[in-house]
Amino acid sequence: MFRCYAPGSRCMCLSYKCLGALHLPDSLRCLNQDLQNGRIFRMGLRYYPVEKKKFSLRLGAHPAFNLQIREIAVNGVTSEITQMRRFLAWEAAPSYKITPDWSIGIYYLQGNGLQKDGPRTTHFITLNSTISNIKLAKNIRLALAPAVYYLNLDGYEGTYFTATGVLSHTRSPFSLQSSINQTFHSNLPGNKDFLWNVSLYYKFSKTYIVKKG
Repeated sequence: MFRCYAPGSRCMCLSYKCLGALHLPDSLRCLNQDLQNGRIFRMGLRYYPVEKKKFSLRLGAHPAFNLQIREIAVNGVTSEITQMRRFLAWEAAPSYKITPDWSIGIYYLQGNGLQKDGPRTTHFITLNSTISNIKLAKNIRLALAPAVYYLNLDGYEGTYFTATGVLSHTRSPFSLQSSINQTFHSNLPGNKDFLWNVSLYYKFSKTYIVKKG
């Protein structure tokens, strides 16, 4: 099965404190330190050669474009320009569902920069798990998504642990999410040993009914 996608969100996020990406270090999230103030646009194609009840395999390919405002000097005059950097990437993601609420998987991404003044080759692989619908009380649910991953960016590399937890109420459109990212070993420029954040989400796409009696 082929599926086209363009990233989007139906949630509004109010970040209390964000020290980095939810799952990735700054060097992968922005591809390079000087891209952090830019805008990244991405679209692509995903193919599901295997989509069974327990096991699924997803393959994907997508281009990405980064727009960034830079200053250049021509004949002693400094001016601002909008530079577009181009990237091509492909991904593979097998996953296995142990129970309806517990799954494990592997995700691999290989990215290629199409210009010489930025990152050229990125390798990213993660072993992840998702545990959802953990019942803490009658209407309170917890979901956990731990993962360990390896990142190689033009020869610089690192290994990391990351985890995300989501606390929600079955009768409320609000949910609370927190993520951590811990470095095991890394020589990536700009790497931070520990990152965390807390976010408040609001779901627009779900209908809630209040029952009486």
